Amino acid sequence: HMKDIEATMYNVSNDSVLAAEGKELNGTVDMKLFDVGALHGTFTAPLISRSDAFTLHAMVRDMPLPAVNSMSENLVLLRADSGWVSSMHMHMNANNDSAVGTFTMKYDDAWLSIVKHDGSKRRFLTQLVNTIVHHDDRERPADEGTLRIRIARKKDHSFFNFIWLYTREGLSRTLLPPGWIDVHSTVMEQQERIQKIASPERKKNERKNGA
Repeated sequence: HMKDIEATMYNVSNDSVLAAEGKELNGTVDMKLFDVGALHGTFTAPLISRSDAFTLHAMVRDMPLPAVNSMSENLVLLRADSGWVSSMHMHMNANNDSAVGTFTMKYDDAWLSIVKHDGSKRRFLTQLVNTIVHHDDRERPADEGTLRIRIARKKDHSFFNFIWLYTREGLSRTLLPPGWIDVHSTVMEQQERIQKIASPERKKNERKNGA
């Protein structure tokens, strides 16, 4: 999903004197996201932090919305059929427990599908959601242009999963009507519980079949 990565890190050190002075690790990254969108990001973190605190700011420009389907479809049971993202800004203050910040996306012509795990479309739900979704960011109320985001970290998941969960929350709240967000979150939590229950049994069967 990422290519042409150019990254620079500054103040990479375990020097206790620098840490005591409040010096920070700083980094920048530029890349192609999903082979199409131009992403620029900055990262800062204290050299010493018991809570693994960090701040991330990322901006994406000029990307077709369906480009995120390769990541989002299986994760959120939501597929973008069309749409163009002219810019997306994400600011994230986080630590090992949670993240808070903002999310803003400028987009147009967004049409969505609600899908099953096999990728097939839920036609009734798709028709319903597209009658009330904001197809263009200019259709959103002015006071909802920039969203305040707060999520908890899943500590058994990776750092990049943490960032994706934050992005997923921003995308869902930007594109889906408020009532659908609660329903959508409940469905995803149920799916995750089912997968956790099924995973040990699946591994057991794989070992049995391998034997």
